[in-house]
Order: sequence, then structure tokens, then C-alpha cells
Amino acid sequence: MKIENLEINFRLPNAATVPMSSLQKDYFQILKQEKSIAKTVYFYYQQGWLINFAELYALIYNLTQVQSITNPEFLDYFRQLILKTEPDKTNLHPEIKTQDVDLNSVKNLPFFRSLKPDSLNFMLANSKAYSVAQQNMFIQEGGVDRDMYVLLKGQVGIYKKNAAGERFRVATLIPGCLFGEYAFFLNEPRLADVVALSDVQVLKIIYIPSVFDQWIRKEVADSLKHRFWVIHGIVRSPVLSILPEDTTDQLIHRGQLKTIAANEILFKERAPGHHFYVLIQGSMTIMQNGKTINVLSAGDSFGEMSLFVNQGIRTATAKAQTECIVLEISSQDFYALMAENLFLAKEIEKLAYSRLRNDQKRLKPTN
Repeated sequence: MKIENLEINFRLPNAATVPMSSLQKDYFQILKQEKSIAKTVYFYYQQGWLINFAELYALIYNLTQVQSITNPEFLDYFRQLILKTEPDKTNLHPEIKTQDVDLNSVKNLPFFRSLKPDSLNFMLANSKAYSVAQQNMFIQEGGVDRDMYVLLKGQVGIYKKNAAGERFRVATLIPGCLFGEYAFFLNEPRLADVVALSDVQVLKIIYIPSVFDQWIRKEVADSLKHRFWVIHGIVRSPVLSILPEDTTDQLIHRGQLKTIAANEILFKERAPGHHFYVLIQGSMTIMQNGKTINVLSAGDSFGEMSLFVNQGIRTATAKAQTECIVLEISSQDFYALMAENLFLAKEIEKLAYSRLRNDQKRLKPTN
């Protein structure tokens, strides 16, 4: 289970040793009341109050370090954010017998349920199950292999490198998660390292060009078109591309695809704003006071300013430069997604404040 959804166990005397800002003191009181990160975020959403995810993240980290939060999952989460040792690079271990794999549970996963029966059987016919030992990296960032995986047992970590070259964990996947989808469908290099956090079992859908190239073209034109458009946009996003596919699934199922005609205004400056957007196709002009301040392209996310830092009021006008396809996510679904992905929330919030600073610089009069 993700730490965001766990019921928090507190050792309150230890909390007295944690220095807290006034905002963190408020968050701490609600955390004690609601007993989980997700419920705390939802509490603030229900009140119509903005939440500072960087402050909340820092509070959770500090409480964990002094063992005021006693759940071992929290300590493991922060301890393993940075991978201290170089993981082993390995091939997958020998194939697991088909009778030992619960294919019915695989067929019930959201992605596979979206396939037609003949397509589902076709994909599973080209798959094999393998085991991977703990601390082994079986997908490497930048790799050009195109296989797709379903996690059957155990946990795997998704790692990116920071500016110092350290691997930091951006997500933990649990059984049922799909990963490797971007490479499989889009022929994109691997976006992150994948390391086994325990002994795991995976179902590997083996990419065979002569088998899958024609099938993908047919499926993209048919039942996977919606999904393909979304992942094609997300893979180009500097913020969203680090997400594992289980979170992409949440984006797809929570959001709605909308087509915006060329020159159509999606939202106006100073109007109430209740949606977050990812630009899937086309280009979008962002304007303040009638002047163009930015032009967005596929993969760019926008609309977060009114949800994070501006009390629900749009800070700019968004106008389609060409015909656009956007993924629209309501504020309620947006905050639900943030509540279950604290790292993602912190990164999108960072983007919002960066844009706010840039806006303030543009508006500052010059001598």
C-alpha cells in the first residue's frame, strides 16, 4: 500500500522535538485527526483551502526521522529514496511455469480490460513470466528495449537521477502495476531505472517487431486510441513523464479528452478555475493582459496555478493556437491524485511557483 493511504501511527512525545512552521503545525493537527496523508489532503480540499505540498512533505519526512511516525513503511520509503549502492544489472531469471501464473488477475487489470478479447489473448500469447532477485535492475534509463511488464509479486522501485547523479525513487510499484508501456507503444527510450525492491515475479510481454508492429497500428486506430494519445502527450512532459503507468492509468480514467478548435479560448484570465490540463496535441497560447507570455506544446501541463497558488482564479488566458486535444482533470480528481502521489504533488507545486515567479518578473516595471 502507498504511504499516502496508510493509517499513521504516532509516537507523540517525539513530535515535540520536530521544529515546525506555523503551517506545518496546522497540518500536524489535521494529520493526527485524519490519520493519513490522503485524508488530510482531502480534508483541506473539502474546506476549500489550498495546501502547500512541499511543507507537508517536509513535515512527514521530519516526523519519520525522529520516529514520531512509527509505521516502518514510512521509514523504508524515505530511506530508499536515494539508492546508495549500485544495483546489479541482470537478465531475468528462468521462466516461471504458466500454471503458476494467475492470468485471470492479469486480465482484470484496467489496461487489459480495455482490450478486445482477441487482442487480449494475442498479447498474453506473446508473454512469459520470470522472477527477478532483490536489488537487481532489469530496466535501465535510456535503454532501447521495448518489452512491457506486469508486476505479479513483490515490489519494484522506479528511479531517476538527480543533478548529483544519485538515483532517487519517484514511485514504488505493487502487484498489478503495468510498466514499460511508453517504450512498447511509442518506441521511446526507457524513462527511468527499474529495480527490484524484493524478490519479484513479472509477466514480460515480449516485443517482437514482426508480431507487434502491425498489431499496434491497428489497435491505436481502434480501442487504444484514447490511451495512446494520452501517453504520447505525457511522455513529453518534464513533470509527468517520470510517472509509472499505474499513475498514468489514474490520469486517463480521471480525465476527459477535449478538442479545442483553433483560436478558441479554453479559459480566461481572472475567471474561476476548477480544472488542470495536459496538452496532448496542438499548441496553446498563454496570455496575460492581452500579451502572449508562453506557447505550450504537446506534453505541457497547465492550469495548476489556480489550484495551488491563486485561490481558484486563473492568472492567464489559454487560447488554442491550432486545433488542440487536452486532457481535462477536475479539481476534485486532481487533488485526489495529488493526495495519493505526494512526490508528484510536490513537483507540480514546484512548477506552479516557478511560473508564478516568472509572471512576477514579467510584470515588474523596468527602469
